[in-house]
Amino acid sequence: MKNNNFWFKDKDNVDIFVYRWLPDGKPKAIVQIAHGAAEHGARYSHVGKAFTTAGYAVYANDHRGHGKTGQKFGKLGDLGPGGWDSTVHVLKELTDIIKKEQLNIPLFLLGHSWGAGLTKDYLRRWGKELNGVILTGTSGLPSRRVNSKAQDRNLNVLIKNPKTSFDWLTRDENEVQKYINDPLCGFLFTDNNSLVRQSLRDAYKKLYDSKYDADIPKDLPIYAFVGSEDSIGGERGIQALTEHYKKVGIKDISYKVYSGGRHEMFNEINRDEVILDVLYWLETHI
Repeated sequence: MKNNNFWFKDKDNVDIFVYRWLPDGKPKAIVQIAHGAAEHGARYSHVGKAFTTAGYAVYANDHRGHGKTGQKFGKLGDLGPGGWDSTVHVLKELTDIIKKEQLNIPLFLLGHSWGAGLTKDYLRRWGKELNGVILTGTSGLPSRRVNSKAQDRNLNVLIKNPKTSFDWLTRDENEVQKYINDPLCGFLFTDNNSLVRQSLRDAYKKLYDSKYDADIPKDLPIYAFVGSEDSIGGERGIQALTEHYKKVGIKDISYKVYSGGRHEMFNEINRDEVILDVLYWLETHI
């Protein structure tokens, strides 16, 4: 695996940091990752390593207000000018960069949790740019997440005798502690700007309304997976998501539920199984 990270300026002149993991030789396909809320792209380095070993190139930007992007902008949790809309647009700008670097190579977009929400919005605008989509830690039901460390304890509702307020993330206690110790994780979103607050509310409301998905290419394959104990939605939520996309005419959509798994399946105790399943799906859809 070769690491070759970089920065680029988005349409609003905000500096965006990108992790880039490349295989030896020409990649068979590219996986572009959209990470979740209150985390960052470096948390997917083990995914990048596994995928590049299998021959894939992997790109993951730190979203507006997150990771190195948020640090350079000046405040974690602040999405900056354009809010949600500009955050989604950054994903498309990165896609354009990738396609210039990797000519005529299939590209898949993988979104986790809040990043899955951004990905769903991306599909409505630029779905034709992609060869497939992978969604994890997401739901077809309105999200119950509240961006507050104190209120995150509510997400432990499915966890017996939780030790921390973030046990809902994974059964792997070491990963939970790494998240807690990471200064780039677990922060709050700022909502001082009423226009930003409204853009976020509008975006989330539309995510669960099928009429906004009419322009998604019907032949775009979608794979989704969750843990059965994921308090964001779990099995019921992923079934609702599947029905949502079937309703708008998506022909190839499948999902998997991992028994006992929590929110971050890439950081779960069976993460190797999860990664192999994703790689198998990719191999069958290149």
